[in-house]
Amino acid sequence: MQRSTASRALPRASAPGRWGEFLKDHYKPWAESGGLKHAKGELKALESEFGEWFKRPLNAISVLDLERYRRRKTMAGVKPQTINRHFDRLHLVLSKAVLWKHLPTHPWQGRERAKVDEDHRVRWLKSDEEASLRKALAARDARMRAERESANRWRKDRGYTLYPEIPADGFGDHLTPMVLVSMNTGMRRGELRQILWSDVDFERAILTIRGGYAKSRRTRHIALNAEALGVLKRWKRQAGDRPVVFGVARVDRAWHAVLTSGKITDFRWHDLRHHFASQLVMRGVDLNTTRELMGHADIAMTLRYAHLAPEHKAEAVAKLVA
Repeated sequence: MQRSTASRALPRASAPGRWGEFLKDHYKPWAESGGLKHAKGELKALESEFGEWFKRPLNAISVLDLERYRRRKTMAGVKPQTINRHFDRLHLVLSKAVLWKHLPTHPWQGRERAKVDEDHRVRWLKSDEEASLRKALAARDARMRAERESANRWRKDRGYTLYPEIPADGFGDHLTPMVLVSMNTGMRRGELRQILWSDVDFERAILTIRGGYAKSRRTRHIALNAEALGVLKRWKRQAGDRPVVFGVARVDRAWHAVLTSGKITDFRWHDLRHHFASQLVMRGVDLNTTRELMGHADIAMTLRYAHLAPEHKAEAVAKLVA
């Protein structure tokens, strides 16, 4: 969940009031006016998880209530990471209540987060899987190109307006360029959907991820390698003058079809991001540079890839007998 870098002035409440009233009258307007990224989803999650508390006074939710909630969710099989995300939502609500003078102090300060196994999933493509994915994408583009040519012959015979041609080196649609750019930049899918052509500096081969749509809310710059740059140039010729590079809502159906065609299992779109980071580390790029390219706020997020560079540990212990 993202936090706003600046707080908006809101009316001061005469008394702590109730949870539901505070959320409706103060927190929701702040969130929807830009305070929270994905405000609609965040507010819905608060209502879904903690709606039973909304009639209580704002300062009446105790640490014991949290523990009972955590125990109930744990017994129901909810993962610790998910429980922590819900706790973080509540923590932010109370932090804003303190900041806006609706509460004198934060009632849950010092609470413990649920214990989380730090063995995070890191799934990347093996060399044969990457080759299969690329082959499946190329086959899809070739099929779409042939279908377009066939459709245009049919339309020409009947005097209908022709569809735009797909160049011999072009793409069937947005899927292939999105996948290849993601593999070569580590961009999140949400960032990929929102980048503008004005964010792409073709001369300097740099792509700017604006803070307004970055998960971290911080602008970062990614150097484009030869493949990413070439893909974007080819796509630009097809995309025309529209400002958004991709601007599509969903790619799930086409993406899963390509994975099925390439016989690639247990692989999500987000794993393209893991693939990017894993390839960097396995090729000797240091973790801090990897962190900057990934847009991680903390090096701890990047440490999940450290085991992919065992030679670094081998060099370290070798110094003991040097």
